[in-house]
Amino acid sequence: MVFFCYNRSMGTYLAQSSSPWGAGPSSEKTYPELFGHTMADVVIVGGGASGIFSAFCLAKAGLSVVILEKNHLVTGDTGFSTGFLTRVPDANLSRLRKAYGADFISRVFAAYSSAQQELFSIIINQKINCDFSICSGYYGAYEKNDPILIKEWNAVPRAGSNSSWVESKKENKNQPNFENHWPFAEAIKFAEEGQCDVHALMSNFVGLLPKGQVRIFEESEVLEIKPGEKIEAVTSGGSVSAKHLILAMNDPTNLVPELKNLATANLTYALAARYEHLPVARDIFWDIGSPYFYFRTAEKNTVVVGGLDKELSKKSKANEIDPYRGLESFLRQNLPGQFTITNFWSGTIYNTVDNLPFVFALPHYGGKILVATGFSGNGLVGSFLSARLLTNLIIGVKDPIEMIFSPFRAGIKILEPKKVKKSGKKPTGFLPVAKKSDFKKDRLCRMIRGEKIVIFKVDEQYFAIEGICSHAGGSLEEGTLAGKTVTCPLHGAKFDVATGRVEGPPAVRDVKKYPLRVVGENIEIAFGPITEKDISSSSPPRKKLPAVVWFYFFALGFWLLELAYQYQVNGGLSPYVFLRSASFTGANFIGFALLSSIVFKFWPSTSRHWRFRRYLGVVGVFFILVHILLAENFVFDWALDKVYFSLNPFNNPVVFGSLALPIFLAMALTSSDWAVQKMTFRWWKFVHRFVYLAYVFMIFHFSLMAPQQLDSWPGYFLLSTTGLVLVGELYWWVSTLVKKRFRTWGLPVGLLIIVLYIFLAYFAWFH
Repeated sequence: MVFFCYNRSMGTYLAQSSSPWGAGPSSEKTYPELFGHTMADVVIVGGGASGIFSAFCLAKAGLSVVILEKNHLVTGDTGFSTGFLTRVPDANLSRLRKAYGADFISRVFAAYSSAQQELFSIIINQKINCDFSICSGYYGAYEKNDPILIKEWNAVPRAGSNSSWVESKKENKNQPNFENHWPFAEAIKFAEEGQCDVHALMSNFVGLLPKGQVRIFEESEVLEIKPGEKIEAVTSGGSVSAKHLILAMNDPTNLVPELKNLATANLTYALAARYEHLPVARDIFWDIGSPYFYFRTAEKNTVVVGGLDKELSKKSKANEIDPYRGLESFLRQNLPGQFTITNFWSGTIYNTVDNLPFVFALPHYGGKILVATGFSGNGLVGSFLSARLLTNLIIGVKDPIEMIFSPFRAGIKILEPKKVKKSGKKPTGFLPVAKKSDFKKDRLCRMIRGEKIVIFKVDEQYFAIEGICSHAGGSLEEGTLAGKTVTCPLHGAKFDVATGRVEGPPAVRDVKKYPLRVVGENIEIAFGPITEKDISSSSPPRKKLPAVVWFYFFALGFWLLELAYQYQVNGGLSPYVFLRSASFTGANFIGFALLSSIVFKFWPSTSRHWRFRRYLGVVGVFFILVHILLAENFVFDWALDKVYFSLNPFNNPVVFGSLALPIFLAMALTSSDWAVQKMTFRWWKFVHRFVYLAYVFMIFHFSLMAPQQLDSWPGYFLLSTTGLVLVGELYWWVSTLVKKRFRTWGLPVGLLIIVLYIFLAYFAWFH
């Protein structure tokens, strides 16, 4: 959705398509992608407020937790929150009372109030700097004697709700410093509510999670859940086995289809306006309209207003007003004053049948899979409430609110999971899906073998990409197309329709591109193991060798090149030809392994090839061992007194190599999924961090042992690899420290390695 900049008598547009707080605490990748297998007590799918709060509560209960986030932390719908911290359910209270009774509403308010107060206590006691303030909340009408508001007031429980009925005259007297005073004619006032900068709040909460006990993996979308004695969450790069799994995501239907229709997706719109003088007190407001508006003030004389919610499944009408213009019109009418529109954005909220969330354990999986969804417009306090309830469900503590937030309250039964029969056959070849004449506009959408695919027509060219946004599941069919760029209607993520690549945040992962060809009038899309070369040919694809086999061919070829060079320089075969070719090959491959980590960070899409890093390291250690065995045999004649004639590493560089060898061996012997599982990821990562120390020792070994050998083409190549590794590792070390505000053990450890390197270099080359 495009917002054009223009001037008006009452408002100036200088807007950008994002919330005033940015894209979230992790708009860039902060945590690694999941590779290999690991285990935990609980695995949480989703890194928004619900997932982070749940991890916090579970860790307090002594459980180990893994969070798997398909994008980056808090870049989903939590990241688009307007920061209301209210205990009032985003629901029609009079309807709730009619459906469930007055006692039910009292219990709901009590549950929300308890969660709200604990959240406030954490913010205050932990001194979380998130623009937090205690304020009043007003649920109001713009005209007196509004029948809907009166019904709502009659449904509000008097006892313990800290609420009162207020009118404009009284509230205007309480707010003498504001130009336009109080916006409502009458309202229900809820005292001791709250508001905050949601991104700062969640960033600080992530910092409260105990390291090691809670592990976070980004860009790790869960593709499949495998029930069993333990629940296994499978990603493209690895898997997590846990006793329990929490679906902390608004729409869990992709992973658990039986949850379909549990909640309905609604699009809500918001904008931020900076006023010369604030027109209203620093409280939170929402009205009784349908669709309703909600607004509050923030820093720098800013008013944040949202509303005009629309069900996502309903298509826009031709004469429908632009929602952002509707929000601007609301400001001019109800909060007049000179202002500048600085930001506009949209988010998704999920509503259940009665607008209260569902937090429960799925009955067909023995209570091992738990769900939290349908928070409507009260996601922050609702998420903390759900985190406490989920923790109690997992540790076996009976919670009195369990039935209140169960889908059974609304008579909803969760269907048993369907058993899908797998034929074992993979579809191959091109499939005719449309004709040119089918295009009445610039796109067509097709559901093909369970996959939503959108075909775009750009200047008589046709492109097919996955129809679901990789950020939050928005429909790219409904997006805006400009050239070859489609913009998701939910949060503004941009994709190249020709390649599927991400062109704009908040998405960080590409969408799938489908090979397409035009045959006469037919448009055909490829399915199955088909490459780009198959687009112009209907011949069956050839069987490919496994990637690891190609890697071994590469490793062998690299060593043969080193061998050939040493053969030429030394004038024939000799033990030293094999010894030196093995040493150069081993050192280079270990350097390649470290360099690949740097490449993965610069270009995250390449990290799917993480196994090659493992292959590089293991093969590098293999050639180092070959080098050592040859040296022992032909140089030292297996005599240790000749090897260690001196223990001074500057007189005898073999000592440096001996220090590096056991670390490299530990790396190689534990480079397997089985080792990660047995050691646990925490200890496996701890052991593998010693590789940086071993690499320092290796550098000094090969630079001091035979420095003349570096004055050659293999030597120049090795020095280049080493230089790239050192510069890259230093760059990402500093970047990580800045992101974590230098509050990490990586600071003293990294400084220690740098000081050690400088100390060794000084003694090696100047003494």
